Amino acid sequence: MKHYIPPSGSNYKVVSAVQMQQIDALTINEIGIPGAVLMENAGHLTAQIIHAEFTGRIAYIFTGKGNNGGDGFVIARHLHNWGWTVKLLMLTPIDQLRGDARLNADICHQLQIPMEVLTPESLPQTDLTPADVLVDAIFGTGIKGAVRGFVAEIIEWINTSQKPVVAVDVPSGLNTDTGAVAGVCVRADLTCTMGLPKIGQLIPPGSMYVGHLHILDIGFPRSLTEDPNLTIDWLTSGYIRRLLPSRPLDAHKGSCGKVLVVAGSPGMTGAATLTCQAAYRAGAGYVTLAMPATIRDIMEIKLTEVVKAALPPTQTGALHPTAHDPILRLAQHADSLAVGPGLSTDKETQTLIHHLVETVEQPLIIDADGLNALTTNMTVLKHKKSKQLVLTPHLGEFARLIGRSIADIHPNRLEIAREKAQEWGVTIVLKGAGSIIASPTGQVSINSTGNAGMATAGSGDVLTGIIATFLAQGLPASSAAQAGVFVHGFAGDMARTLQGERSLIPSDIIQSIPKVFMSLTDSPS
Repeated sequence: MKHYIPPSGSNYKVVSAVQMQQIDALTINEIGIPGAVLMENAGHLTAQIIHAEFTGRIAYIFTGKGNNGGDGFVIARHLHNWGWTVKLLMLTPIDQLRGDARLNADICHQLQIPMEVLTPESLPQTDLTPADVLVDAIFGTGIKGAVRGFVAEIIEWINTSQKPVVAVDVPSGLNTDTGAVAGVCVRADLTCTMGLPKIGQLIPPGSMYVGHLHILDIGFPRSLTEDPNLTIDWLTSGYIRRLLPSRPLDAHKGSCGKVLVVAGSPGMTGAATLTCQAAYRAGAGYVTLAMPATIRDIMEIKLTEVVKAALPPTQTGALHPTAHDPILRLAQHADSLAVGPGLSTDKETQTLIHHLVETVEQPLIIDADGLNALTTNMTVLKHKKSKQLVLTPHLGEFARLIGRSIADIHPNRLEIAREKAQEWGVTIVLKGAGSIIASPTGQVSINSTGNAGMATAGSGDVLTGIIATFLAQGLPASSAAQAGVFVHGFAGDMARTLQGERSLIPSDIIQSIPKVFMSLTDSPS
């Protein structure tokens, strides 16, 4: 999915179907804005986007029974008035429509816009070939189960037409709460959603059906769309810009964040390298690597700017538990710690990690082999000293942490991440397309940046370094995670423009971080 990134000042809550219905009802019944006005705004704005995005001027519009179909009739009227050739393909006869949808259907009838009621018998004779664009105004946000029968046939017909498709509010067939597709679903090239983004549009598999996402302001009051009781945020450039720490004119290396990275083992020096380099590129003033002595020589070659501390190794060459006290001494001069990348699954090293979780007081991010260590002893989280702790699992690591299958977690991963963040008192970054950030307060964020090219070994190490820097610069764990995930994904998007998705590697992401900051701050600083 390619998201529409809102203007720099925009900030969006993300809602469920029920929450959106409540906002709609409050707007109509308590604020007093008629539903017909909201429908007019929705259809008019969607028609404007269609008119601007497509050079052809023939639109076939599929309309359903409810308000989504009503939006489709408004779209038809405006495109017709602008000189388009419009045909309405209706799933419900006009005499069975009610309310605002019936009102707008009657207007289309009076304007003599061609209408055809689709039936199983007529479908084979209906030709989509003349259309330049198809508009899906069949179902809105309320659908939960699988689309079946004749409507499923129509959706399959749309998907196999090889025509550009615009979805009104949500692609028909998509569960807007979970992103699940139980049966068939319209594959849209562009989706115009009303008021606020919906959960299922931003996380897979739903996000793969949305195409370019446009969020339309159809007149819902800000008091409703910015209600603090809406606990899910969409991370956008405007949101992140306000989080980023400033860099004062009198800054020095000690004031820009001191990061201690505990990482690396024989054969896994790359993880430590990427984490340290990313921490520096994210703006850290001082980075120290605590590593086993077995990799000192190679790390001296690979990392010029990083200070190294060679510590006692195990028989396998990984960090030994006796490295605990030296690490704590190093931590006294650090503002944050990153623990885990490339540390190995050596049992003794895992014991060291357990002890660090129980004793480190500084802001702490745990990733990779640090998470692997936690799976063997989750009780250490109950004794953690750090008040700002970030865990960054991908779905497989998260499944191991909570002892459940990926298949069980995937449909409800947002709520499960929220539940565990509150239970453990940590911030969880559940990595993947549309990464989820869950804080111990119950607040959740969904990221808007990143691409499939970032699905390479080492990308997570880069993220760890970025978040570690934001922690070191004083951001609370949840804000550091939000900023880190967004910047990481944005850097990946910039790298994709140069390297393409297939050839993108983690060092490309690191090299693009400076461009991200220049874009977000509009200045070289």
